[in-house]
Amino acid sequence: MMIKILRSVLACMALGAVSMIANPASAQSRSVVVELFTSLGCSSCPPADELLRKLAGDPDIIALAYHVDYWDYLGWKDTFGARANTVRQHNYVGQTNREWIHQRMRGKFTPEIVVQGTDSLIGHNGTAIGKRINAHLAEPDMAKISMQIEGSDLMVTLTPIGSPAPDMRVLMVGFLPEETVKIKRGENAGKSVVYANIVSSFEEVAKWQGKEPLNLKVSNFKLPIAVLLQSGLGGPIVAAHQLTADPS
Repeated sequence: MMIKILRSVLACMALGAVSMIANPASAQSRSVVVELFTSLGCSSCPPADELLRKLAGDPDIIALAYHVDYWDYLGWKDTFGARANTVRQHNYVGQTNREWIHQRMRGKFTPEIVVQGTDSLIGHNGTAIGKRINAHLAEPDMAKISMQIEGSDLMVTLTPIGSPAPDMRVLMVGFLPEETVKIKRGENAGKSVVYANIVSSFEEVAKWQGKEPLNLKVSNFKLPIAVLLQSGLGGPIVAAHQLTADPS
């Protein structure tokens, strides 16, 4: 059953990749944020983990994997799991649009993918996820984010475009590009799973009202890193940018 699901997901991903290339919006510089809430102990998650790994290779997509900790009580601990990731997913409950899962899930679940802070989807539904990514690629950014490294500091500049929503949080997310884990216990025992863009740090570094440009200096950072500009707690992501390597 798992093999059939994975093959279906990969087929959907291939079709989605073609549609995104064909969509003129993909040629723009806008980045769409795809957040996966997953766990090593979730038997339904490996196809979603593979989907996120493929999406991470698309330059228009900022793909982030948040490993939650609420399945740890079943007897196997997610080595990437963090309470902060569970809190982030909880903040989306009741805030995101769940029409693509027909409201079947009311609370937290894995694998869940949230696109651009607004759309909740089953994490291995490649067709629906691809459609929502394309829809968000066609929307304009409300702000511009630029990042550059100066010495040992990361300089971040936020510039308003139009009239961004007030009460925006500037979030800095560090992540590990790829790790292969051989799972020893639980429903996935014996499997080797390749995990991509594993969130390792998550911090709110500033608030911004979006009226004037904002310059931030961040020290003690590690690449790769993403900056998300999000409206409130669990609201829409207004703009995002990632830096995976030192451009110099």
